[in-house]
Amino acid sequence: MLQIELEFLDLGFLVTSFNICFLCPLGQISSINFFSVNLKNDLFCLLSFASHDYISSCKIPGHTQLCVSCRAELFSYLAGFFCHYALDSIAHPYVIWLTTEEHVFHRSHMSLEHAMDVCEMRRDGLWGTPHPVTDHYFPLLRLPECMRADLDAVFEETYGWKDCWKQLNRSCRRYRRCYRVLENPRGPAARLARLTKADTLRSLIYSESHFLSLDPENTEHRTWRHPFDPDLSSAESFPELRDKARRFAVSLIESAWRYLRCGEGSEEALAALIGNSSYLSGLPADDPRNLRVKSLLPPAGPDGEGAH
Repeated sequence: MLQIELEFLDLGFLVTSFNICFLCPLGQISSINFFSVNLKNDLFCLLSFASHDYISSCKIPGHTQLCVSCRAELFSYLAGFFCHYALDSIAHPYVIWLTTEEHVFHRSHMSLEHAMDVCEMRRDGLWGTPHPVTDHYFPLLRLPECMRADLDAVFEETYGWKDCWKQLNRSCRRYRRCYRVLENPRGPAARLARLTKADTLRSLIYSESHFLSLDPENTEHRTWRHPFDPDLSSAESFPELRDKARRFAVSLIESAWRYLRCGEGSEEALAALIGNSSYLSGLPADDPRNLRVKSLLPPAGPDGEGAH
């Protein structure tokens, strides 16, 4: 699985609207309340996964309690989390600016990320095939059995989510079935989107994204403003943001490996490197500027908490 993560980096950080749910489902969990995501919890989850604290007695025949192969599987899973965190926190300000300030319609965020996916698939020579996503970037995979006890223990303690190993594998299968339909440019869903021209349906279908006729990656380097702080501006393209995220992710993976597997550094130093950034804004998770984009706030609950 570590090889999968490194190949994922080499592919150029393909942006997928299902948040790479197999490689880094921590982001999926955090999206329950995306703005109040607490990286301290995620850090605890990270350290618990790869430390001896939660390595349970492996039930795979021939494996020992502190099974080396199981430790490698767990670290690979964590590498996927780092990839997700790095790309979201660095590139989401551009995505959100474009979809909340310039082109606002239902599911515009997904539509833009699908257009970015198409750009990547074209570079890889895959666009135009019936199943470019699920045949190449999202193959039929599952979390291995040897991770089950540790995933369940850590996620229940950190997030209160029971039996997550089973639910994550089920979610992975369902997402993949869904994308087998959405990715096919000549399939029935794409034909229906072209016929109805419905914004919501077009946003779901890769080949019908509203942004394909625009410059979704900002290769012309137009100036854009940070949606959560209009005083901040940039002309960076998405490929430049992606490369920045790749370097950040590699530094996180390398530092975590040195700390967890080689005993180098400290938990405090690793926590400082990871930071506590919002997946949406890249700002500190408790920064009040995160409340600026009202459409991204969680809905208000019955007690009035949530959206402001």
